[in-house]
Amino acid sequence: MPTTTSPALRRPGPVRFGQLAFAVFCVGTALVLSLRKGGVFPVIQTAGVIGYLLAAPLVAACALALRRPASAARARRVLIVFHLLFIPLQFLFSFGNFEPLAGMVLSAVFVVLLKPRFPKLGRRARKIWLTVHIGVAVSWLGLSLAMTVLAFAGLTADTHAVRHGAYELMHLFDLALVIPSMAVAVLSGVVLSLGTLWGLVRHWWVLAKFVIALSLPTFAAFVESKWIRNLQALTKDAGAAEPGGTGVALAVCLATFTVLLWVAVILSVVKPGGRTGWGRGRAGSPRRSVTSASPANPATPVTVSDVQYLAEDIVSLELRRVDGGALPEWQPGAHIDLVLPSGKVRQYSLFSGQDEQTEQGSEGAPAPYRIAILREPDGRGGSVEAHALRPGAHVAIRGPRNNFPLVEAPAYVFVAGGIGITPFLPMIRRLEAEGADWKLLYRGRARPAMAFAEDLLRRYPGRVGVSASDTDPRPALAELLSAAPQRVAVY
Repeated sequence: MPTTTSPALRRPGPVRFGQLAFAVFCVGTALVLSLRKGGVFPVIQTAGVIGYLLAAPLVAACALALRRPASAARARRVLIVFHLLFIPLQFLFSFGNFEPLAGMVLSAVFVVLLKPRFPKLGRRARKIWLTVHIGVAVSWLGLSLAMTVLAFAGLTADTHAVRHGAYELMHLFDLALVIPSMAVAVLSGVVLSLGTLWGLVRHWWVLAKFVIALSLPTFAAFVESKWIRNLQALTKDAGAAEPGGTGVALAVCLATFTVLLWVAVILSVVKPGGRTGWGRGRAGSPRRSVTSASPANPATPVTVSDVQYLAEDIVSLELRRVDGGALPEWQPGAHIDLVLPSGKVRQYSLFSGQDEQTEQGSEGAPAPYRIAILREPDGRGGSVEAHALRPGAHVAIRGPRNNFPLVEAPAYVFVAGGIGITPFLPMIRRLEAEGADWKLLYRGRARPAMAFAEDLLRRYPGRVGVSASDTDPRPALAELLSAAPQRVAVY
């Protein structure tokens, strides 16, 4: 999965020196592995020597490049990708060697210090990764169960052939099937968590699964694989001794592995525990606005660059800065204060602008703001005045501000009435781009008066329900909620 980096680190010095230290660690580890005699997995040991020797100059060159502003951003991107890929490689090198485990920890720390930002997976990519993760995780569980059966077979067998054959099969499974399954399952799970709204540390059930996924391979590398090799050698001769305590320990170990993998399955289905403290902090605090209405931050002069009629009594105004500059960026749910020529101030939700331009990859002129306004003849006059504006009219805006942020949730159900659909549009675009699970029930007094209804039905078939006031909305809402996961965010 591709990554993007945050803006320049505030203190690049410690990161740079850390990379130089890691380069030294790579050289030292390669030297230790090359001098170690009688390794259990000589091929893996040789691969480790080559891997660390190749990693050392790459890391050192990137560390030196961090000193130069022109190359710092590229070096940081290379380091992030390198450490993310080197973590599973070092796990492979750790079979029969303990030094790479320290390297795994160092790489994980450096990834955090480099502050990467992980883009959200699109719907198609999310389905592909989810298919891979589920398939490989099921394989891992099946192999663990088979290994448990073989462990008990070797422990209780009456004949030498059955006993030794069980441990031979376990050794073969361990090398050829279990290790690759574990690696792919952990990698695909991390990609899914970082590429979706779940995160690795935002929900207790995801964090618990992550701990299980890392603890099992670590314990297997240090203990389980060693026990299997010892029992394989111990039972080689026909007159060999019984498996004894090692055989019992191996059977109990593999049975525990199987139970923990079933716990991971249950966690995926039940999703207990809710958010962690870090996750609640991220979801509970509204995103800070770029600008706010205050004397120190006065209104920005803008021009009405386009006027479109979206539905009966609903007009869309496109707003651009008078000087042609860029308007402040904003997040879904944000609104602005529109200062009309008469001095009246009204608040309207943004439904298009920077977020849509970024999503579509548009370039060129700065993105405008777009707002939708319902004409209310019996109101206080602001909407009537806004409807009278024409292209070229000069108004002003304050903001944007966001008192209605999009929170993180397993799934979303939006219930919109009339012009209230406006703030949901950028939220839906964001969730659709991230491959999230969402549904919309949109209700209005009549279809001709419902802005965006036809476009929503066309763009998101199967996710949007539209009903006019002459129909009962409760059956449609009940259907949406029944099809949603156990916990949803309802707007």
